[in-house]
Amino acid sequence: MNTAEDEESPSTPLLTEADFRRRILQLLGFASERCLSVLLVDGFGIQLPMIVTLDDLPASPDSETLNLLLGDLGARLSLPDAHGGLAVVLERPGESRPHAFDELWAEAVFAAGEAAGVPLIGVFLLHSRGVRRMRAQVLPRF
Repeated sequence: MNTAEDEESPSTPLLTEADFRRRILQLLGFASERCLSVLLVDGFGIQLPMIVTLDDLPASPDSETLNLLLGDLGARLSLPDAHGGLAVVLERPGESRPHAFDELWAEAVFAAGEAAGVPLIGVFLLHSRGVRRMRAQVLPRF
């Protein structure tokens, strides 16, 4: 369990993969159910104070829902001085190795981001023991 000293400030920039993994664990803990969460990160690497979560993920992603979700969140990032990207977290209990379910969702997330013209920082898998990056664009240079 994290102590107050271990927790970083929400205003600490997310500059590396390790920063993202640490923040995801700090915010979401270890995986307990199947869901998808999206973190918004501004052009300075600061996580915006909003996390969007979709619970009860079906086995197959719904492209239309993902396109609408990522498009709407991407529009929030296009505000002045807020150009950044989205970090998507697939959460599911179990082992760290991605399953076919995880790969299918990661592919759909990247396709939706591309269709919506939204910069994606990456797709991270939150499992029972921690976090791993599944797919990423080049980590942003803030």
